[in-house]
Amino acid sequence: MKMQAACLVLLVGSCGLNQSPDRLSRVQHASVSEVEIHQRLPDDYRAGDVFTDSFSPGENGPQMVVIPPGTFLMGSPETEEGRYPDEGPQQQITIDYSFAVGRFEVTWEEYWNCVDADGCPVSYAMQRDDAASQGLMPMSGLSWHEAHSYTDWLSRSTGETYRLLSEAEWEYVARAGTTGRFSNDKGEAELCDIANGSDITRLSEFNTQGNPDCDDGFFGAAPVGSFAPNPFGLYDVHGNVTEWIQDCYVDNLRNIPTDGSARPVEQCAFDNIIPTKGGSFAIAAEWLRSASRLQRRGANQRNALTGFRVARDIDFASTDAAAISDG
Repeated sequence: MKMQAACLVLLVGSCGLNQSPDRLSRVQHASVSEVEIHQRLPDDYRAGDVFTDSFSPGENGPQMVVIPPGTFLMGSPETEEGRYPDEGPQQQITIDYSFAVGRFEVTWEEYWNCVDADGCPVSYAMQRDDAASQGLMPMSGLSWHEAHSYTDWLSRSTGETYRLLSEAEWEYVARAGTTGRFSNDKGEAELCDIANGSDITRLSEFNTQGNPDCDDGFFGAAPVGSFAPNPFGLYDVHGNVTEWIQDCYVDNLRNIPTDGSARPVEQCAFDNIIPTKGGSFAIAAEWLRSASRLQRRGANQRNALTGFRVARDIDFASTDAAAISDG
């Protein structure tokens, strides 16, 4: 594929796209009213801005949401229902930078664009017909290394830095200013408003752990964006597919970097074991909590319940402020 200069595409509503080469325009703003923004963002990006990088005619990257800097308490208190010991001790994390995060989990269609460009491998679970039929379903069945192949391809194609989220970044954006078990600060009876987990529909077919208090209407995975977003405007941070992150697993939160960066490999007893975050459609509510770290995978392991979401660094110095519209 011949690479062209990357540009930003403005989003119209939630579905239409208008190409606007070499300029950044604002479109809509995900709700951040419940979130304390700790410093004013530079004028060229604003918390809640939604954009996508365009890198070839007709080819766009994932929809991205600008996340504000902030401070939060990572992990869970000992009194939290469903808590596991590896969620503590709680640590105060300060993220003093703005960055962008995928509005949705990466879809089959988006990953197959990378396959067609010879940027990503085809996993054992993928067939071309699946990419056409699955479309907006969350991509799953990929190893941690294969998820990295996608972020590497996006970085090469757009000239921007795409990557997986650190564990601290993931919990920060999932909580979005909330402090409860879930990002709606409500209980399991209301969880189906925001999450696709193991619910009444799934329990009707399987004798397994789940949430008998609500029905999300999906037996398996759901198209991305089928449920209400969190206060940062991100969808499916609870359930649907569990998400790869950058860090390796350590069985506690002691010594985790407090600046939002990924845990250094030298802290990890097993640097090929990665915690996945958010839970999936097949597991109980306690594993869908913002602080849950229980689902872990080997970096080479593929699982039909595991997908990923991307992050993108924002370099304010490289943005042409004169090209900005308040649209």
